[in-house]
Amino acid sequence: MYTHFMSARNDILRNLERLEQEAYKKGWDAAIAHVLSAAQKSVQPSLDLIPPAASVLPAPPAVPSRVAGQEPSVIELTLSAIKAGNGLPGHVVAKLVQSAFPTSRHKAIERTVRTALARLKERGNIEIRDKKWFPKEGAAT
Repeated sequence: MYTHFMSARNDILRNLERLEQEAYKKGWDAAIAHVLSAAQKSVQPSLDLIPPAASVLPAPPAVPSRVAGQEPSVIELTLSAIKAGNGLPGHVVAKLVQSAFPTSRHKAIERTVRTALARLKERGNIEIRDKKWFPKEGAAT
């Protein structure tokens, strides 16, 4: 009787597993079909709505080194990026510093630029308005 019970139990478990796989496959197939139909109905965006790349990330001006032959600090790079692209959010400033100075000895990762932003704000060189960084009017640079 025990073997009969175990055999029936194993059959039930196999059937449950098979039903679960079939249900998953049906759900997956339905989701894929829905995505495909939505993709076919989508409208291609107009290229007129996309701003030119130059307006998204302006190129910062050259930053003079503190000492001839030395690379500028991350703070100097960050300040020049903010002055070049007046009114940029912090993550854009970080990307600009990273992309504009790829050979810098500093690893200008986002947290380093965020620290530079905080220090520049404490020194009164920059200010934040509406989650965007601006050079402070009349600040000593």
